[in-house]
Amino acid sequence: GSYSFDQKAMAGADLVPLRDLLLDLRYQDTRPDALARITARYDEWLKGTGPEDEEDEENTRNLLQTIPSILNLSLSCPYKEVRDKLSALLVRLRAAGKHVPEPVHRGVSYFIAESKILPLDADEASMLKELQDAFDSDGRLTHMTRLMAFHPRFLKTFRLSLTHLLWGEGPLSIPIRHLLAVMGASRHSCHYLIKIYTNHYLENDGDPKLLDGPHALPPKLRSICDLSAIMAHKPWMITADHINKLVRSPAPGEGWSLPELVHACLILSRFHTLPGFIFGLGCVDEVDIKNTATDMPSARSSSAPSRGSSSPVKGLADRLEPLEIAPDSTRTLLSRMRQLDTQPLVTPVAAPSVRKEIVADAPLSALGHGFEPNGAESVAFYSDFSQADYATFCFQTFSWQDEAFATLTRYNERMAELLTEEFQTIKDLTYETMGDAIEVDTRKFRWAVWNYVFSLYGVTDREYLYAEVDVLVQGSLREWIKTIGTTPHRAEKDRKLYESFLDLKDSEKAHMCLLVIEARYMAAMLYLLNAVCNFADR
Repeated sequence: GSYSFDQKAMAGADLVPLRDLLLDLRYQDTRPDALARITARYDEWLKGTGPEDEEDEENTRNLLQTIPSILNLSLSCPYKEVRDKLSALLVRLRAAGKHVPEPVHRGVSYFIAESKILPLDADEASMLKELQDAFDSDGRLTHMTRLMAFHPRFLKTFRLSLTHLLWGEGPLSIPIRHLLAVMGASRHSCHYLIKIYTNHYLENDGDPKLLDGPHALPPKLRSICDLSAIMAHKPWMITADHINKLVRSPAPGEGWSLPELVHACLILSRFHTLPGFIFGLGCVDEVDIKNTATDMPSARSSSAPSRGSSSPVKGLADRLEPLEIAPDSTRTLLSRMRQLDTQPLVTPVAAPSVRKEIVADAPLSALGHGFEPNGAESVAFYSDFSQADYATFCFQTFSWQDEAFATLTRYNERMAELLTEEFQTIKDLTYETMGDAIEVDTRKFRWAVWNYVFSLYGVTDREYLYAEVDVLVQGSLREWIKTIGTTPHRAEKDRKLYESFLDLKDSEKAHMCLLVIEARYMAAMLYLLNAVCNFADR
């Protein structure tokens, strides 16, 4: 006869879905019981003999499909008791002849040695607590979080803002927020983020049919795809007319309220920028994430811009004498920084023109949708702002700390506070080191990176000497920053690009990566909030 589970075991463990038991590992009060029930479920399964009936086959399928998640938790859970017990369970499964996959790449990064990554049993209690908090919030400790743990101060502020954005009080439902995260990550075909947030979407009762692409979305959500494309690739095109089109939709029930629209754009833009960190640092998929790159629109095309394009700020470094030091070394950069300290560039830069309201001269659909998991290639690419016929966006006219903060506060006060803290944290973050050098004032270099990214998106600061960008951001360093800041998918698994600039520590390159993605995020939100402000003032 067919084997059936003991009824007590069924009542104790098998009636609870495995997915729910894995999620219960997040909570201190449910973790011991969930861990015991997970292992009991598998141990009972291993005792089975004889042919299976339909119910047993479904249970077996569920158990087999969950093994990759068990493996991931055994490798990355920040709670030692979970890692130990699940590792022992996997040993028993292998001994019984059950297939347990092996990670293709052991580690969290293709570029960074595992020995450089903060260990899960970190001695520093506060840092371990940060990793545990991340696990408790998400049900997993992502490799992205472990890479950000190079900089715990920033990680803390980043997680506060991201958690509020996706889970906190706001006008959008939890499933819709995670669907927007998937849509945002799709702009750069970042399958790592797509898979993680697809799982979150489905775990929170999201409709799987909506994942098929824009054609499957309800009209209200589909209407924001064009704005998402513009924000991701050409945010200088955003105007009050785009906001008006979405808010004052003629179709009943399809219009966005301003709080909804601002919330949605905060999510979309956040996930437009995060691929720069994922690809820039060679983030490896967790073992339970399938490579879904073939399911996403290709982000590789001959129409993509070349990496080494010149900066919108041209020719300002001609005032300096050439340095007789090999390019792209930390020694070169330190020398240039010292030269700027002793020979400051005092020639004023012409004040940038104030950005005016410009109506896009091409239909929005010309940019294409990025969210097409099962559709044809349609990724729109970044193109140099310097070649666009648009006025620059003057930071003094619409700054983050004044106009943008006030506008965002009107629609999402808590996010205004959290994002301001996040931006300030990354801009101020320094350890006064550069490579092997210590007691280094890195402020000029950090500002050069920040303002170079701003310039890529047409945002200018009339109080900043842009000659410093051309002095401090050169060669392969400039190439790397532009790649992860505009077309990050091109840096995927590109170790040569990662290693081509400066002999900095991996943690310092992670720091630069964070500067790049945060500057891009602020630039996009400045354009969006300026358009919202102009629309509201009409």
